[in-house]
Amino acid sequence: MIRPLACALVLLSPAAAFAQTDGTPDAARSAIEASALALDTDGDGRLAPAEIDVAVTEMFPSLDADGSGAVDRTEFEEWPFGFHDMAAHRDRAEAYHAVFGLLFDLFDRGGDGRLDLPELREGMAAAAAYADRDGDGAMSRTEFLRGFVPNVALRHAMRD
Repeated sequence: MIRPLACALVLLSPAAAFAQTDGTPDAARSAIEASALALDTDGDGRLAPAEIDVAVTEMFPSLDADGSGAVDRTEFEEWPFGFHDMAAHRDRAEAYHAVFGLLFDLFDRGGDGRLDLPELREGMAAAAAYADRDGDGAMSRTEFLRGFVPNVALRHAMRD
């Protein structure tokens, strides 16, 4: 099982140093790549719905900073194990808030400005199903990197 802190450390580790167009290491992309490895708990090279569900369930308490049982927009965007600080450092905070605000709205099916665990699980499951382009029931590493909506949002937010 993945623990939130362990997942965060993997997400924020400098794993493979992918280069930006100017040749400097791209820490955001490296962190996304590392997350694919961390979430693949059975090591089969694919992310099954159960693996995504376990990860969402385990990270939810760290997202719910105030312990209210639901995540508001600020908690979602500024999750301490996420990419908010990296976006700010790259002078991309405005873009980050725009795309993650949109992602929050997509997941907030009730429209009440809060995501409870079932709502977040449903949103992430839908994002995973969308990314599964070959329809085999799990995301390949490529599908996770190129089609999983949270990753697409992050990639666009971090663009130089």
